[in-house]
Amino acid sequence: MRFPEKNKVSHQYFSARNLTIYWMVYILMFVLSKNLNLFIITAQELSFKKAAKRLFITPSPLGKSINNLEEQLGYELFTRSNDGLKLTSKGNCLYTELLPKYEELVKLENEIIRGKNLTKNPVIKIGVNNYYFWGLCSALDNLLTKYNYNIQIINIDSDIPYNLHNENIDFYIHNGEPLGSYANIESSQLQSDRLMLMAGKELLNKYHNSVDTVLSKATWAQLRHTSTSPYYNAMHQFRNEHGISSSLISTSEITQTIELVKKNLAVSFVSKTIERSPFIGRDHNVEFIDVEGFSCCIPREIFYLSAKKEKLSMLLAIISKAINNI
Repeated sequence: MRFPEKNKVSHQYFSARNLTIYWMVYILMFVLSKNLNLFIITAQELSFKKAAKRLFITPSPLGKSINNLEEQLGYELFTRSNDGLKLTSKGNCLYTELLPKYEELVKLENEIIRGKNLTKNPVIKIGVNNYYFWGLCSALDNLLTKYNYNIQIINIDSDIPYNLHNENIDFYIHNGEPLGSYANIESSQLQSDRLMLMAGKELLNKYHNSVDTVLSKATWAQLRHTSTSPYYNAMHQFRNEHGISSSLISTSEITQTIELVKKNLAVSFVSKTIERSPFIGRDHNVEFIDVEGFSCCIPREIFYLSAKKEKLSMLLAIISKAINNI
């Protein structure tokens, strides 16, 4: 499969049309640089000092700019402490919402500055289940943009054949129990997903950083799984073998699990992919731990239409590489 070639644009065309758009984008970026850019960089670094270094300014005016932005919005974006900055719930929601739009705007500006045309790259639509959604976004997007593709990740939990046959999605990535086979649809096995213990630092400190003690005394919060899933069986086998009788509660959404862990109310075994979730981000109050004796790998596979296998073969290899490197 050949990647689409970029259309060549004459200098006159760029000067007449794209230069106008360039100045519009430039002015917009200048306006946003006083708030959006400062907020995004600070949210990524969770440190005024580190963010200021990236922005080539000093921490003091950066802190004042963030304070002004918070006053304009009417709520705090960060909590300040001796340990550094931490996004508030509203700040985290704002960051999650703005980041894709911000990155798109920066990318557009860079393309115009380099004299590239504004033709949209092909859009690759990838369906994933809810559990996997957030963790895959950054990993796949970072890799596919290198090959001049845009990526759209769509949350799908059912009607996989329908969505593939109607071209609502090009691929479907699944983790968990094997889904079986569908007519005119093929699948390829990906590298299995391993589980790690997600725990809050305050809870770990409470039990003197003893993982065994945390596991035996803390509440476990786990996503609902059927009794036939490898995840379910491995978890209960581990608890039985180690005589663990602490409370075990079920959650319906991974975001609920993450919130319980972040509030130090529970621990949870989760996919390593979740570490990339924007709900975790650079939250230094959450740790991911490989637990000795708990070995559970969740199968992963990717589905696509048989008729498109040859056409999508290059993309299949790229996506598989991205996921296997997580």
